[in-house]
Amino acid sequence: TVLVIDGAGDDVAWGATPWQDGFTVLEQQNTPAAVQTRFKLLHDTVRLYALIEAQEPETGDLRLVSGNTRDHIRLWRDDSVQLQVDPGGQGFGYFQFIVNWHGTVFDAHAEDDNRGIGTFVLRPEWNADVSAAACVDKRHWRVELSIPFAAFGLRADVPSEWGVNVCRSRYAGGVAEHSSCV
Repeated sequence: TVLVIDGAGDDVAWGATPWQDGFTVLEQQNTPAAVQTRFKLLHDTVRLYALIEAQEPETGDLRLVSGNTRDHIRLWRDDSVQLQVDPGGQGFGYFQFIVNWHGTVFDAHAEDDNRGIGTFVLRPEWNADVSAAACVDKRHWRVELSIPFAAFGLRADVPSEWGVNVCRSRYAGGVAEHSSCV
């Protein structure tokens, strides 16, 4: 797969990949997000690719409060999208990638024993050789990501089915809405 990470999402490989959609308000699975988001995922033998498109009728109001700095802990407070990847889908941790509408990245490794004893640890010092770009037009904004599999530290016995979650934090238009694709 040869993709140009420029935020346009117009590479041939994306055209052959179906969109995934149906974003709902976070923790309200029966409530569709007021402004929808959709995404596509691809991979080759070396990298995982994501294309995320956020509909946005208020592109002039896109919020930027993070200072637009890589790994800024508050990047999710910008209009942003998030990809969480759990290689093998075991539920004991995930890799988090947040990208704002400028294409700025926050990446971290999260560990969670998932036994309900409160041992969640977020490691923002973890960094991947991630490439990201964003593109804004009148009706939506788009993010493309490229993440090397090597960053996940995979073992040969990792299960082939992975857990993936795609989320959006929307602040444009003056009302905060957090949504995800369940």
